[in-house]
Amino acid sequence: MARLGWSRKRLGNSLKGGYIPGGLKDAIEQGPDFRLSLFMEPIEEEAFNNEDKRTLADFALVDTLR
Repeated sequence: MARLGWSRKRLGNSLKGGYIPGGLKDAIEQGPDFRLSLFMEPIEEEAFNNEDKRTLADFALVDTLR
């Protein structure tokens, strides 16, 4: 879990937020593999790019949550 937080912090600092497609928010928040991690370290709202509506149905993101 600490590793995930470290990665998110680096991405956020480098990209100034918006590094997660907004269309993945529900999949991430509802994913059983992420629940404990998100409970311990929630993802900041600024991390989501709400203009990017791609979801897991988008071919480019199909492996993203694996």
